Amino acid sequence: MKVDHDRFFTLPIFHKQKMSYNLQLVSSAKCYNGTVRQYKHTSPTLNCAEMFFHVFIPAAAQANETFPVIYFLSGLTCNDTNFITKACAIEHASRLRVALLCPDTSPRGADVPTGAQGEWDFGLGAGFYVNATEEPYAKHYKMYDYVTKELPAIVQANTAELSINVQRQSVMVRVQQIFLFAHFFYKFFHFFSSL
Repeated sequence: MKVDHDRFFTLPIFHKQKMSYNLQLVSSAKCYNGTVRQYKHTSPTLNCAEMFFHVFIPAAAQANETFPVIYFLSGLTCNDTNFITKACAIEHASRLRVALLCPDTSPRGADVPTGAQGEWDFGLGAGFYVNATEEPYAKHYKMYDYVTKELPAIVQANTAELSINVQRQSVMVRVQQIFLFAHFFYKFFHFFSSL
């Protein structure tokens, strides 16, 4: 099956200023002739010392080859590992020569406020990819800015390491985040070529 990579919808590169995110490789494993890697980095946007994301990178046919990327935004109670380990998408991404990038769903850390005891749909693992406006959450819960500005800037700053073509980015969401996808499409419709 041939994929027309020019039909991938594209996210603009928002964050132009140079920032240091201290990107560090946490783990790496071969999978379907490619590599699954987990990275951690500091996040000025989320005020977190450690944010994580997973990326699957297909095997390169030639030196310095880059790949279109699909950002997958997981749902409630998830983290950066869920989609990459459970969705069986890696085999297809390898065959289609597309990278997959899966960020965490919320800020993490000892000083990050959580929901009340037993609330599974609020707090850690439930960032909803929006920016909080009220304290104590506003300091850390800026997931909209993280996935639309900071994470693409990290990818852009590390294209050689990640082998990602920043001109060919798309986003895929779980059904609970469909409002976010609709917002992305509405706000950035001129960058998308398909849904």
